[in-house]
Amino acid sequence: MQEQFKHITAGRLPQSLVVLAEGAVRNNWRPGDDIVVSGLLDYRYKKPGPDQKMQMQLVIVANTIHLLKSPFSRDINDRESIVE
Repeated sequence: MQEQFKHITAGRLPQSLVVLAEGAVRNNWRPGDDIVVSGLLDYRYKKPGPDQKMQMQLVIVANTIHLLKSPFSRDINDRESIVE
């Protein structure tokens, strides 16, 4: 998931976060869709190699995903709940 470009000030890169979507929550949106994700903030450890420190990655385990706007939809004001 990546921050929208319209919310970024000039000269900054968009922030991103890994979202784990399993079961009925996955495969219900496309790249470019505006979504709202609700879930649990968790962390995952990356296995360290020899002579490396352990790395931690923040993730969201998605419970619900709401589609706000899709560039592929004909109705721009289409607001539907994909999974609840």
